Amino acid sequence: MSLFLAALLLSAEPSLQEPQPSHPAEYVLHWDAPPSCPGQDSVAEQIESWLQGAQRGTGSMRAQARVVEAEEGFVLTLTTVYLDQSDTRELIAGRCEALADATALVVAYAIDPSLEDGSKETVAVPEPDRQPATPQSLGSTSPPVETSLPDAVLSIEHHPELPPRTAARSHAIVVRVAPLFAAGGMPGVGAGATVAVGLQRDRLQAEVYGLYLAPRRDAAPFSAAGLYQLGAVGGRACMRWGTGIVRAPTCVGLEGGSLRVDSRQLDPNRTLSFPWLTPTLGAGLGTEGRRVRLWSLAELAVPAFRSRVFVGEETAWHAFPVAFRLQLGVELFFSIESR
Repeated sequence: MSLFLAALLLSAEPSLQEPQPSHPAEYVLHWDAPPSCPGQDSVAEQIESWLQGAQRGTGSMRAQARVVEAEEGFVLTLTTVYLDQSDTRELIAGRCEALADATALVVAYAIDPSLEDGSKETVAVPEPDRQPATPQSLGSTSPPVETSLPDAVLSIEHHPELPPRTAARSHAIVVRVAPLFAAGGMPGVGAGATVAVGLQRDRLQAEVYGLYLAPRRDAAPFSAAGLYQLGAVGGRACMRWGTGIVRAPTCVGLEGGSLRVDSRQLDPNRTLSFPWLTPTLGAGLGTEGRRVRLWSLAELAVPAFRSRVFVGEETAWHAFPVAFRLQLGVELFFSIESR
């Protein structure tokens, strides 16, 4: 099936009336696809397997491949640019793996056109009940041929005379729940939880969140004690680096809230509230998945206000200049598409 899709892509060539440049010697691949699809490394490995012992030309070709999910399956938009020639092709298939294989073969064929003979010998596809769609040039007056192939090509468009058009962008709503461990914002090491809701567009993720650090008791002078707890809300922007199943997010954010301290064993007992305002900087590791992902983030916070608690003339506790937090959680991933 993958070779059949590639054959359709390769058949959509620019008009023979235009002089074609020599084939390139190398390529630069940009592969953008949903997490359920093969990664860029996998596509590149397939290309290199086709190019073993290839006779290469001169110069470099840029290949931009974007795959998005649609109701009928997956949509591939493949744009190649070599010298002053730009070519855009679009293909729809039921399986993303088939589009990845077809992309690899098209790029390899552009580097080494002699692969055409070998690919013709390799492709063995049963004759379908109806003929597949024939790619039409924009200048052609013949109407396109409609077809219906199970789990195969639903449509193919070829626009050799147009600049690359903007493909659909991958969006998703992300909901995360994570336990939280913290030090520096309150006495000792505390624990709590955080809940976040955000929007992801390709690699960029923006979110709002709330966090709560559970009450923690700490001793104070004169046999007194204090019960500390922290609540805050904030916003965070993250860039998710990496390919394949592993991602390494780096994040910056800003949060605000309140640190509450309830005295114990004092007469009378008192409740103190301190403002909490801090920028945050974090880095972590996560996974990609179709619906559920794992998430971890180590984060530094630098409070704008250094809280200090007194009992009489004695300092019972004062905040550190830097707070450290670690969260380990699960994300729910709801994919949406827009152009």
